[in-house]
Parts: sequence; structure tokens; C-alpha cells
Amino acid sequence: VMKEKSVRVAIIARTEENEKNFIQLVSNSGENNIDFLQIVEKNISEKVQKSIEISDRIIVLINSIDGVTPILSDIIDEIINQNVTPIFVFNKIFDSNANISMAIDEVEHVLVMNNATDEQLDFPIVYVDDEKRIATSNFEEEAKDLNALYNIIRGK
Repeated sequence: VMKEKSVRVAIIARTEENEKNFIQLVSNSGENNIDFLQIVEKNISEKVQKSIEISDRIIVLINSIDGVTPILSDIIDEIINQNVTPIFVFNKIFDSNANISMAIDEVEHVLVMNNATDEQLDFPIVYVDDEKRIATSNFEEEAKDLNALYNIIRGK
């Protein structure tokens, strides 16, 4: 049995605390061929640049309650300008204050305003509930674990 190549994934969120919590969630799952990275850098441009340089994939973590904050808008802008298509992970999907459609609309707005390519506009989405430790890429399917997240990271 050939072991799958390890995938390096940079997590970028509104705050370092959010990044740390998400990495803790997804790293404790026994998924041993995905390395989640947190790039600590005050300058957004440098943070994005370093993330792109050292990782195979970029995840932009968006809280479904807050949507796209100004900091996240700047991060997305920088990623689009680097011609990268990130994976957008919407967290806190079952919170009573979550507004997922608003959050997705805000992401699309930022992408359009930054002249994203067709490929970037067709970005992969994963919906995550960190409290239940589940993820799905399709609300029609019941989520049981975090496999939907890992499959999108691996490009499956």
C-alpha cells in the first residue's frame, strides 16, 4: 500500500485565535497525512505570501455569524491577487445566529470586486460545525465527521 503524499494546508482566519482553534479541531482527528499550518505574521500581505510559498492549499476560515470582516476581505483580496483559489470553510453553521448565504454572498462580492478568474469564482466550499466536529460540502448530505473537509483538501 502506497502512503499518500502529505498535504500542507495553511489556515487563514480573522484572528490567530480562530486559526489556532480550527487547527486544533482538524488536527486531532487522526488524519495523519495533512499538515495544518498557522502562519503568524502581522502584515496580511506577508502572511498570505508566506502561506502560498510553503503550503499546497490555502483555507480561508469564515465565521458564518460574522461573515466577511474587513480583515478577511483584505486577506481574500491578497489571495486573489496572487492567483490562488482558496478553499473557503464556513464555520459555526448550526449556530442560531449563522447566516451562511450572507457569508457566501459576501465572499462572492469580494471575489468579483477583485476581478477573480472564473476558476477562483468556482471556489470549493466546506461547511463545518466545530462543536459537533463535522463537515460537509453539500447540505443535502448528512455530515458525520470531518471527511468532507479532508477530501476537498486532497482534491477528491
